[in-house]
Amino acid sequence: MNRPSKALIENATKGDEPSIDELIARYLPELQAFVRFNMGAALRARESSSDLVQSACREVLNDLSQFDYRGEKAFKRLLFLQAQRK
Repeated sequence: MNRPSKALIENATKGDEPSIDELIARYLPELQAFVRFNMGAALRARESSSDLVQSACREVLNDLSQFDYRGEKAFKRLLFLQAQRK
């Protein structure tokens, strides 16, 4: 089922597990590639890319109720920015 991101985010904010799973699954491959590509050697020695991705996703989901949906690109930007901060 390919529901619009806005509906997924609204439902995920309410704790709907299937929406959370679908939302993360939608962006996970790109996010994992982004993190792997941007990790430096020093960070790679201390952390795994999957741990960083998981942490970034968890933080975004925890703060999702504060996110003002302005389109799919804005959500993706938030997710990737959080990963970059890691």
